[in-house]
Amino acid sequence: MMSRRELIGSSIGLAAFSVLPAPPAMAAIPDIVPVPDSRLAKAATALMDSGGSPEWADHCRRAYQFGALLMQKAGVHRYDRELAYLSSILHDLALTPKYPGPEEFPIRGARLAGEFLSDQGLGAADVQLVQYAIRYHLDIGITDYRPEVRIVPTGSLCDLTGAGLHLLDRRQIQAILDYAPRHEFKKEFIRSSNGERRKLPLAPSSCLGLLLQPAVLAAPFES
Repeated sequence: MMSRRELIGSSIGLAAFSVLPAPPAMAAIPDIVPVPDSRLAKAATALMDSGGSPEWADHCRRAYQFGALLMQKAGVHRYDRELAYLSSILHDLALTPKYPGPEEFPIRGARLAGEFLSDQGLGAADVQLVQYAIRYHLDIGITDYRPEVRIVPTGSLCDLTGAGLHLLDRRQIQAILDYAPRHEFKKEFIRSSNGERRKLPLAPSSCLGLLLQPAVLAAPFES
């Protein structure tokens, strides 16, 4: 079991990990990052949308957008866009009403994503990468800095707390919010994290969710 100090350290570390410095000179960055137009990307999006939670589905859309834009700001341009999108769009699948289960949600989500992507014909190594990105997107202890993995905590925490938001232009932020509305996401985050904590009160993800609640409520978004 993680101590409170370790959990707080993980939360602080996750924020530090997600705020990427901007280089001194950058080419123009689009308001919205194009979503891969592939069969797998479309199928994964449909799976996420089928979960019955527009709040979490649009959070995952925004996580990809924020993560990709922040990585561009940091000079990260070369990575597999499809795998990065699959990791992002499916990372909170297990928090939707359609996919409950007894495990911690990152573990359950990685399993569900792996089963789905394997059935869709994605290669084993790529399936494992997506599963890793989902399974450990809350764990600052990982040392895997592949962009396809890093994009998930970077984009997710930006959308949750606003970490790194100051690096983006207002028009980019508004374009993302128009593309994937927040609905009542702050309320949904509190509801979901409290539900996970009632089910698994001592699980690291449940404790981290509780610690993140004040930061989510204070995030510079209306809802």
